Amino acid sequence: MGRERKPYTLIQREMSNGKKIWYYRTYDQFGKRTSAKTTHQTSKTKADKYCMELFKEEMLIPDSSQTVSMYVQRKKIFQWGECIYCIENSVGQTYADDCLSRMKQHIIPILGDLKFTSLTSKTIDAWQTRLLTNKDKSLSVKTVRECKTVLRIILNSARSDGFLSRDPFDGVKKLPRHQRKVLGILTIGEVLDLFDPKNYQNYWKNHKLYYTANFVACFTGMRQGEIRALTPDKIFDKHIYVNKSWGKNGLGPPKTGETRKVYMTPEVKQAIMNIMPEHGYIFSRDQKKPMSGNRILDSLYRALNQMGISDQLIRERNIKFHSYRHWLVTYLRSNGVSDPEITTITGQKTPQIIDDYTRFNMIDNANVISALDNITGNQEQMLSLR
Repeated sequence: MGRERKPYTLIQREMSNGKKIWYYRTYDQFGKRTSAKTTHQTSKTKADKYCMELFKEEMLIPDSSQTVSMYVQRKKIFQWGECIYCIENSVGQTYADDCLSRMKQHIIPILGDLKFTSLTSKTIDAWQTRLLTNKDKSLSVKTVRECKTVLRIILNSARSDGFLSRDPFDGVKKLPRHQRKVLGILTIGEVLDLFDPKNYQNYWKNHKLYYTANFVACFTGMRQGEIRALTPDKIFDKHIYVNKSWGKNGLGPPKTGETRKVYMTPEVKQAIMNIMPEHGYIFSRDQKKPMSGNRILDSLYRALNQMGISDQLIRERNIKFHSYRHWLVTYLRSNGVSDPEITTITGQKTPQIIDDYTRFNMIDNANVISALDNITGNQEQMLSLR
């Protein structure tokens, strides 16, 4: 009696980088040989195991009855630590979780029961129109665009796996232009008033951690997550070493994934030293876990209320914690600091300046230091601008 024939054939291919990867080939439900698909494995044993798992899950041979919901469930799309797309593209957990949430809320409930063969450009057009015009809860253009990105990732994966012979996005209507609400910033006078020592008790109610977190954000341009992740070993004589950020999934890399050094004025350093523990997180009650980002934001709003800026005015001006970064960039630009120099402390990356922003020394940047020292070191001169 002969050995049972496997439902697939393994083929080894050499990549352009010299790495050898195992692919598999099989036949579809009509007896037609399928194109070779990667197992993502360099070991034949592991490639065999990968194919057998697909076979058990009925995903080895593309099935025209496969629905979108069945596919994402079996492929574990956007499930952190298990999604092949996330692993191969180094997708961070926060982004994966966001995509998973959009998929569950806005894709599966509407398109989940559809077979891949039923997905057309008209189907996708109708889906995005429904999201934009839903009477119960319509989504913004920005959110729908993000959902389209998630759907595109799913369909590209399905197409690669042989469930789609064409791209359903061909011919899909473009979304209307997104009118982004401009983030508001405080005036120079408001910033100086907000952090004036004589207003500390009235505006901040002696909450040193909240005051300092806001103070650091305003005069360094650091993101809130980067501030919350600070530990004593990141504080140096004249700079802060930024290599971590604290988000909803805990400690992770900064937004851009790159580390940077941020110049620290003497006043900023002193404010940090006044609250800095020997170890653990600086902006924390017990040094074991950073304080809530919402609490830091609420402390800003309470202080603004005490200054006479009402909640309604805060909403109208669209002032957020991130407004500090916008304020700092605006201030530095108005003082003649170039965009490439600014990015050395803010860590921003844009197509226009990405090639140039690393050519300036991160700490010995005289323009940045002079401009920042001028804020906190010469308050009388700044106050005259109000």
